[in-house]
Formats: sequence, structure tokens, C-alpha cells
Amino acid sequence: MKRIGLSLLVLGFFGCASSTELENKSRVHTMRADAAAQSRDYDTAAQEKHKAEELHAKAVKKAYKEGATNDVEVPSDVPASPTP
Repeated sequence: MKRIGLSLLVLGFFGCASSTELENKSRVHTMRADAAAQSRDYDTAAQEKHKAEELHAKAVKKAYKEGATNDVEVPSDVPASPTP
């Protein structure tokens, strides 16, 4: 039973992307949105932009949890995290 719990915990850590990885994926979607907009495919551009915004928001939250806010562009209107 302990082995099963430990193996699930280890697998859970490997399945999580870091904030930097999420930010990089966000940038890829932003570039795709720009390319789609240049070719006047506005529906695809809107979908890609939305996905980029979602991934960026996840990256910011993850960066705060990791304590690595230097890796992610954090908006200025986000309050500072409380210190324990």
C-alpha cells in the first residue's frame, strides 16, 4: 500500500510542468496567434490568444508557488505574496 501511494506521488510530480515550461508554451501560442492574425484567420488567432492567456495565468500562479517569479513576467497589479 505504501509503494502504491509513493509511486502515485512520484508520478504526480513528473506530470506537472514548471512555470518556465508553461510560460514558454504561452509564448508559442502567442506566436501562433500573431501568425494567424497576419493571414487574416481571426478565429484561430482568437483561440490561440485565449490559450496563451490561460497558460500565462497558470505560469504566474505556479511561479509564485515555486518562488521563481524572475522566470515569468508578473503583472504589476498582482499583490505580493504574504511572508510566513
